[in-house]
Amino acid sequence: MNELTIDEEPSATYICKYSEMGMPVRDLGLFYISLEDNNAELKNILDIVTSNKIAEKPVRIDQQRVGALYKKFYIQFNGQESFNAVDTSTSLPELLRDLEKGLNKLLSLVRRSPIRAMFIDVNVAPGRLVIGDEFVVNMSFYNNGSQAAKFGNPAFFRKKTGDTIRLNFYIKKADEAGNKIMVYSHSIDLAEREFIIEARKTLPRDKKYISLIAKGSISAKVGIRLPKCDPNNYDVELIYIHIDDENEDEDLVFGEYHSDSIPIIVKS
Repeated sequence: MNELTIDEEPSATYICKYSEMGMPVRDLGLFYISLEDNNAELKNILDIVTSNKIAEKPVRIDQQRVGALYKKFYIQFNGQESFNAVDTSTSLPELLRDLEKGLNKLLSLVRRSPIRAMFIDVNVAPGRLVIGDEFVVNMSFYNNGSQAAKFGNPAFFRKKTGDTIRLNFYIKKADEAGNKIMVYSHSIDLAEREFIIEARKTLPRDKKYISLIAKGSISAKVGIRLPKCDPNNYDVELIYIHIDDENEDEDLVFGEYHSDSIPIIVKS
């Protein structure tokens, strides 16, 4: 879903369509840099490809499984090409592991140059609630890129469609080995609610996209009454999903975004 491409100019392009907590850069969108022929990260990648002849034949292609995630390496070099696909639940072969390290070093440079990049900052107030209390989800949508961008308007989203904006609630529990894991509890759908942007003004429900200038932002808030749930300490994340692969507008940013965790305490 996320793709780093190096072409012969040379230049590097990164397209991010999936972002979750813990990733170095959280923005969905397009990143791009032009490279010099003597760029150290580029030379390192070329050395790995040529010395190990990775472009001549695939190192490993795992059988495709429904629901599985894969790291894919497609290499074209000096008239040769190869394709590798490795299930992320398994370890990479050593050759691909070295290549991935080199690509990640280059990726860290590309991520510093956002062209059109959407980031969502989220907080919830208050953070201590009882059943039936009202609370507010505050969201700020940023375009951190150097060019104007547009993204799916959450006020346009409808329930039970491919577009999603919701809060997922998780509880920390211990697995059999005693490790802390996050266990899903329940969700609150924000679709079809009012997204208030200022007094007496909301995001329009009939407008599919929202446009932002370079370095622009827009903030919105949604009021919610806490539904019946078990008293507990929850970790909550906002999930925003808008997939629009058939839209060819180059200024459109879309994908799946998971916010950083937000602590909420529900008392009885």
